[in-house]
Amino acid sequence: MIGGKTVQDILYHPEDLIESRKYFSWERFFTVMLAEYTKDTYLQYNKSKLKKAYLHEKIKQAILEAVEEIEWDA
Repeated sequence: MIGGKTVQDILYHPEDLIESRKYFSWERFFTVMLAEYTKDTYLQYNKSKLKKAYLHEKIKQAILEAVEEIEWDA
């Protein structure tokens, strides 16, 4: 849903790209990133209220498929 090599690089190697002096946690970094990448779109993210678009079956499935593609280290 948010395309681009930059996003993919961040998801696969967050430890290389997240500046720990600027962000207290990875969760905060990803919240800011999601808000910036979706600004002025129908998927504009706001942590306090999730848009209904995120609950649409097609969007939910895309999110789940993206998560499954990531190789998680145990």
